[in-house]
Amino acid sequence: MKKKEILNVMALSALTFTLFSGCGSDSAEEDLTSYITEQMPDITDMENTVTSGSNSVLGKKYVDDQTLLLKLKDDVIPNSDELIEKAKAVTTQTEKLSAIHKKYIEAMITQNKGFTMLLKALEQDSNIEMAEDANKLLKEADAQTQNYETELEAFAEDNGLVIE
Repeated sequence: MKKKEILNVMALSALTFTLFSGCGSDSAEEDLTSYITEQMPDITDMENTVTSGSNSVLGKKYVDDQTLLLKLKDDVIPNSDELIEKAKAVTTQTEKLSAIHKKYIEAMITQNKGFTMLLKALEQDSNIEMAEDANKLLKEADAQTQNYETELEAFAEDNGLVIE
């Protein structure tokens, strides 16, 4: 397998959230505050676990196909599956935040598909074409995650809140 960067996923990091009340609606403020401070911290921790697991065997840390295969199979994909299930359990009160959160779920599903495709490529004796397709999915997941973060920040701003 080529020693090229397969993953460049920007995780939703453990940001410090500072919320300032403004002119937004109370329900949107309350919904966003609950979402950020109560519902997403565990999910963000799980996402960081998935990201650190994959980063430990990809890119410059790639050692060999067998190590990567085992890490994906035994650690990264099961944690990614759990992350998606936890993300699907999140509830929101406003349509806009619900739509934004669905984009997060879509990004995590795309990432999971990339990891799963990479695992299949490794199981098929380093199928280079499939590995390249997996890389494309992982890059797409990165773009989706960035879009989610941008929309979440805009939603907060529209409701007089600041995410730091």
